[in-house]
Parts: sequence; C-alpha cells; structure tokens
Amino acid sequence: MITTRAFQPADKPALYDLLAEVWPGESAERHDRRWWWQREETPLRVAVDEDGTIAGMCGHIPFIARSESGMARAAWIVDFFVRQRFQGQGLGKRLVRSIGSDFDFLASLNQTDAAYMAFSRDGWTARSSVPLMISVSPRFFRLASSLRNARGVRVERGAPAFDESFDALWSEVNAGLVCAVRDRAALTARFATPTRDYHLVRAQRDGRLAGYAVMRVLPPGSIRSFARFPIVMVSDYYAPAGDAVVFTALMQEVARFASEQRVRFVLCMSTHRAHQRALGAGGFLSHESPAVGPRLRKLAVGFTTTPSAPPGAWHLTPFDCDLDILFGAQA
Repeated sequence: MITTRAFQPADKPALYDLLAEVWPGESAERHDRRWWWQREETPLRVAVDEDGTIAGMCGHIPFIARSESGMARAAWIVDFFVRQRFQGQGLGKRLVRSIGSDFDFLASLNQTDAAYMAFSRDGWTARSSVPLMISVSPRFFRLASSLRNARGVRVERGAPAFDESFDALWSEVNAGLVCAVRDRAALTARFATPTRDYHLVRAQRDGRLAGYAVMRVLPPGSIRSFARFPIVMVSDYYAPAGDAVVFTALMQEVARFASEQRVRFVLCMSTHRAHQRALGAGGFLSHESPAVGPRLRKLAVGFTTTPSAPPGAWHLTPFDCDLDILFGAQA
C-alpha cells in the first residue's frame, strides 16, 4: 500500500534515489542546493511504498494572492514527478490534492507536458503561454527605445532596499489584477538577501515611485539553452499594465546595467501586452517572434490554475513560483 504524506528527514536517502531518476546525471551536491532545503519546513509531499521507496513527489511554494475578491491563500505546484512503474495509479492526483486541501487554490508555472496532462484531467484551467523574452543586444534596446525615452520619469539604481514607497505603490496596483502580494515586506523577504547579488531599479515620476525592477546576473550554465553565457535576468518588476513609458524607462536601465557588466543577453518575463510590445520594439525575441520563434519554444512558460482561482488577468514574473531561483540554480 502506498501512503501519501509530508516529507520527513528520514526520507532523504530514498528521495535522492528518486531524484536520480528525475534528473539523471546530477550530483548529490547539486541536490543539496535545491530550494527545498532553504525553507524552515521542507515543502514536499511524497508517496511512499511499503518498502520505503518513494514512488512520487510534489513540491509547493505557498503565497498570498490578491484580486478583486480579496486575499487568498495559494500555492505553486513545482517539482511534480511519479516514477514510471507507479504511474497510472492516481498517485499524482493524490499528491496534488493533499496539498490543495490546505489552500484556497493552486497554480502551476513552467510545468512539463506530463504534469499538465495530470492537472487537466483533474479539472485545471486550460494552459496559457507566458513568454520569457530575450534580448541579444542590450545596447540595441537602449537605441531602439530612445524615441520613447520617458520624459518626466527618473530612474536610479542601487541595492535592493525597499522603503514605505513600495507599500504606497502596492496600494495603487489595479485591484482587477491577480498577483502575489508585492508589498515592502514581501519584496524585502525575497530580495534583501546576502546570498544573491540583486540590483534594484526605481522609476520616479512627479516625486513618487512609479515602478521598479529587480535584476541579477545568472552565471553561465544557469539556463541550458544559453549554457555558455551569463544572462541578466529581470527577477521581478512592476509598472502599470498599460504604462509602456515607465516600463521602457526601467528596461533601459536594465539594458545599461547589462552593457556595463558586458553581458549580451537579458531575459524578461511579462504577461502584459503593452510591455511585451515595448520589449519587441526594442529587439527582444520570444517564441512568438517571426522566423526565430520556434527556436525559443523552451522559453515559453505554461500557466494553469485550479478552477477555484480568482478570475482576471495575472501579473507574473520570475518572482512568482521562484522561477528566478529555478533558472539561476548555478548562482
């Protein structure tokens, strides 16, 4: 009989045996750096056979979502896997539902096709595609977007220090937008860390904070498609969904930073069409770009939720589901 329960410290050897099947060739040292061990309580559910074999696993990252209907307790489903010889027994559904019983809704960002098939069979929403857009020449973005140079918008770059102006900005976020809480406390907890070298860009307009971007350099090997190159990743940003001026000003400063670091590639994720168009006008490419799009399919991120998720347009960046950590695993 297979039991579904929370991970326990004594499960670690059996878990590493499972990981050898999930990620063949990866060392135990690499597994020791996984995000699970950075949490006070390991956020994994496991399906354990009678002989102690771990037949499947499912991780989750809790977050608070805000929408027009108020605040909701939610979790991202990540690192979802069932051993091949145990598939077809409903273990995946049991693992996910055991997590879902603790939250108002569940969501998934960047899942495998197999995981999405399991979600869809359990009634999750149709998968949408969120582009991770990449620039191969930050200097070109600065040049191409110069006609949109934001008059009245001043940008400054520094360490990730979040003051009360970020609470004020958060209070102005459109209530119709669905997103994880990004107030001062949430941003400080996520980015004010001595273990990762984040940089904060602030956009000021009329003496008030109008938007921000957080970025860092991922070392070579962080993203397989660009294994030989470092990449500047926009780990998180906020600018009003229809405000391409503030967004462009932020991205111009990101491009300037990349040029200073002598990094050729900049990666930015956005769910807002106005921002996607601004990136495209500055030379960013995505899986939707003519000619080169098919080569960038792996940079498209799938997004799906349980039916109980609040309706509305989502604001998503690598901040969500810790994609920043996932893609920067070598950092």
